[in-house]
Amino acid sequence: MTAGSRQNNPFKLMGLPIQYAIDIKALEATYRQLMQHYHPDNYVSEPMVVRKSAVQMSTRINDAMYQLRSPLSRAITWMNLHGLSKDNERGSSLGTDFLMEQMRWRERIADADADQVCSIQNEILEKLQSFESEFESLSVDEEKIIASGWELIEKWQFFEKLAKVVKEKGESL
Repeated sequence: MTAGSRQNNPFKLMGLPIQYAIDIKALEATYRQLMQHYHPDNYVSEPMVVRKSAVQMSTRINDAMYQLRSPLSRAITWMNLHGLSKDNERGSSLGTDFLMEQMRWRERIADADADQVCSIQNEILEKLQSFESEFESLSVDEEKIIASGWELIEKWQFFEKLAKVVKEKGESL
């Protein structure tokens, strides 16, 4: 597995080891430190080339923060940095059972009252936390992550979308 250059590697840019499990407080501290230095407002009286460079760097820092703060985005970034891009996968492997599960979740949400929405939100939160834990475990075993990393991410993405749907449902009640 490869880990990419510093320019395309948010872990390196933020001074973190290239591993899924990261110290969020360290990430946030590094972000604040880098933005204090590279924020474009610090360069308003500098030549255009310096201002442009500061804007580009602050954009890279913001992108890195976004990629690493979100557990799902971090998992996708980690996979890609290790040469396990989705392009290398052989299509979706979720199968009919997962498609049926998706339909059941969507039906439950559509039919839910306010109390049920709260319960469904809690169930989805538990699922999202379990995906994060499972990915962290898989990420330390190259064989397992190659075999099932993207399948896990696809399921995780579905439940992230589902969390938004159920939140909207709750807000509409």
